[in-house]
Amino acid sequence: MLFASRHLAGQEPAMSLGGSITLEDLETDPYPWYARLRRGEPVCWVPVARAVFVTRWADVVRVIGDDRVFSAELAGSPLSMTIGRNLLHSDGDYHAAVRAPLAAALRPSRVRKTMAGLVGELAGELAGGLRKRGEADLVGEFAERLSVGALCEITGLPPLPAETMRGWFTAIAVGAANFDRDAGKQAVADAASGEIDDLVSAQLRRGAPPDSLLAALPGVEVEGRKLTGAEISATVKLLIVGGMQEPRDLIGQAMYAYCTDSRVRAAVADGSATEAHLVEEALRWGSPVGTATRRVTEPVEIGGTELAPGTVVAAVLASANRDEARWVDPDRFDPLRQDLRHLAFGGGFHACVGAPLARLEATTAVAALLRMAPDMELAGDGAAHGWEFRGRAALPVRWPPTTLVRRQRKPVAATRAMVVAERTSECATVLGLRLVPADGAALPEWAPGAHIDVHTPAGVRQYSLCGDPEDAGGWRIAVLDNGKGVSAWLHASLRVGDHLEITGPRNHLGLGDAPAYLFVAGGIGITPIRAMVAAADARGVPWQLLYVGRESGMPFADELRAYGEHARVWLTGERGRPDLHEELVTADGTAVYCCGPPSLVSAVEAFAAARGLPPVRVERFALPGGAENVLRAGERSFDVVLHESGRRLRVGADETVLQALERAEVLVPSTCRQGTCGSCETAVLDGEPDHRDSVLSHEERAAGEVLMVCVSRARTPALVLDL
Repeated sequence: MLFASRHLAGQEPAMSLGGSITLEDLETDPYPWYARLRRGEPVCWVPVARAVFVTRWADVVRVIGDDRVFSAELAGSPLSMTIGRNLLHSDGDYHAAVRAPLAAALRPSRVRKTMAGLVGELAGELAGGLRKRGEADLVGEFAERLSVGALCEITGLPPLPAETMRGWFTAIAVGAANFDRDAGKQAVADAASGEIDDLVSAQLRRGAPPDSLLAALPGVEVEGRKLTGAEISATVKLLIVGGMQEPRDLIGQAMYAYCTDSRVRAAVADGSATEAHLVEEALRWGSPVGTATRRVTEPVEIGGTELAPGTVVAAVLASANRDEARWVDPDRFDPLRQDLRHLAFGGGFHACVGAPLARLEATTAVAALLRMAPDMELAGDGAAHGWEFRGRAALPVRWPPTTLVRRQRKPVAATRAMVVAERTSECATVLGLRLVPADGAALPEWAPGAHIDVHTPAGVRQYSLCGDPEDAGGWRIAVLDNGKGVSAWLHASLRVGDHLEITGPRNHLGLGDAPAYLFVAGGIGITPIRAMVAAADARGVPWQLLYVGRESGMPFADELRAYGEHARVWLTGERGRPDLHEELVTADGTAVYCCGPPSLVSAVEAFAAARGLPPVRVERFALPGGAENVLRAGERSFDVVLHESGRRLRVGADETVLQALERAEVLVPSTCRQGTCGSCETAVLDGEPDHRDSVLSHEERAAGEVLMVCVSRARTPALVLDL
């Protein structure tokens, strides 16, 4: 199907799903509609929004990451019509010039230095004022006031009542979501916009406080000139929208989950979930900002749909953050979820510049509220509304008189000592290991697709569990001898009776329910698939396996051949690469799982898309595109040492520092993953960084005191990070 710019003029194609959606549906609860769109029409014209909705994770990542094909220049968008030319809907030199002072002021280190004390003091003061009452509205009486206080401080606006700022935000939000071009709604938005114009103009005449954003913006040079008063005011309006709404609604989402879900409460109480994990999951699950809007600049195909230049695309961040192909049980709020990368703050060059401040406010607020009343519970409706901006107008809670409870922190994932019980040869190049607990205790349950981290003197690496999930006495892994790193050490040095430390298990792949399964594995990629095949066969659900590779690197081949016609072992040395379209037969709704090298994964993803199947659930050998874009030929491995714990992590030549940290379950907030937003900035205590970001100044690079872990590396054998 082709979407052309003419569709925006009222000649929309009839769509079975998009045409059925109303603005009321979206405002009330958009998530059931997003799920239907992901399953049935992942790229879909939605007339009430005057945009093509893109709803699947992979497609949304592509839209927000490719600023050449998907431009943010949208002069005619409801937001631009309400506040004027702005950072969010601009590209190129204008966007870079206006963003620069904001990014400099809102980097994590600057935010911690300039705002942490004020935010902590304000959160403590607000919580203290509520404590004795035993009840409160956490949105109106806490989150809004905290957000407004922080916003006025960093922008340089005079102190304002929360009610005034709420009124402005609400009116601008009405204009920003005025897709039906209602004159009455626009009048409300324009009136608030005019009041902000007057305030900004008066504050500039008086002189904004030094080091505030309002003091920095008049000096910005763009297109050979200074910013106009209207452009400065538009930037302030955008800061009001983001600075008021994102932390307010994020706090509301996190505390709603805490007050209504016993599993969340228990995880916080026993210390297995930190405030930071609660906030990150609230960002994924609640997505305060629903979409990122773009305009197509050249013909492009996405999700099997052709889009013509001029098409307006809404990349639905909220939908991507609950995509079943990306997340296990995505509609459940899980504070112990291990994969922390979400799209709540967008991504790429237009990643939310205020993300570090929003995170600081939310984590500080959650900590203050839980100290105040760890046994608080919901005392009213507290329902969420909205789709472009989703949050709770009120969150009424109550609590009995209580004392402060200090929680003992413990690691999110357990690290345990294991002993090598068996060492076997699974094929010419693959070593099999059976690991049993050193203390003889029963091991925790795991499900097909799970993996563990194996800690060795050569570093830490993940290996899929490939044995029987019913075996509570031991875990099996298979290790390909690739001649380097951890795998080479395990082959050469590990013997029966030796001890190892492992962390986990964790499961990002997961075997969900489906009418049929297709498994495709390449070589050692069979390891997570082996247990999935056994589980599918036990369920009695139709399934098929295509196992591709060279015989010398294909463990469990004979075992899998025993399944008969369900499983095919394809030897590339004898038959070359298979043509998936000729070799595989699938039915509607077949769930596809793939693990193997990038070329195989890409081929399987293309095959599934062509057959109209759900997105492929993938475990990759190589890193995703974001990391490949920043890694260079000839990269060297190095170590990072975590100062607080003394842990030493090996950063491989084929991964980023951020990925090594995420592999070790070390939480470092990150948004753009391209070195442009500064949200992953981490202090360096020793060693020399190799800076590859576009955030730091020459002086800051020379000082070597911070590192953007998403892209930068090390010039020395090790870096000591303040983590």
